[in-house]
Amino acid sequence: MSTRATYTFGYDVKTKKHAQFEVFHNLEESKLDAFLDNENVTVYKHHDGYPTGALEFINNMLLELLHDYETIGECKHSPKTLAKYFLKGNKDNGLIELTLSYKSHGDLDYRYHVFPDFSILVYKRDWNEAYPEKLIFHGTLKNAKSKFQST
Repeated sequence: MSTRATYTFGYDVKTKKHAQFEVFHNLEESKLDAFLDNENVTVYKHHDGYPTGALEFINNMLLELLHDYETIGECKHSPKTLAKYFLKGNKDNGLIELTLSYKSHGDLDYRYHVFPDFSILVYKRDWNEAYPEKLIFHGTLKNAKSKFQST
């Protein structure tokens, strides 16, 4: 069974309301520009969305950034830039799509919101609760790694 998740890169935790998505098979800059805005960019990943897998995918994004910049600090941390490098760093890791919102996917197990300063919110779906989504972590990527990779 797949552990589905979305990864939102942006400044604001508000999300878009449309429930449609576009499959993103290549990294053409013009296509990326046409699809994305500057507020939030959300990526859907079909598997390995549990926190240790998600942190590996985010780490792949950071490694891709370091291919083009000497330090992470040199990179423009816009939502579009982070999403571009997340897609690029994980293009060989199974089904990955740009999506307009986490709300476009009713079968998510986790969702992640990564801010330009690399702080992160982690939400987990609880299929048996009245409030099916719980915030289980907020903090830095470093602290997220400490929490989830030791469990």
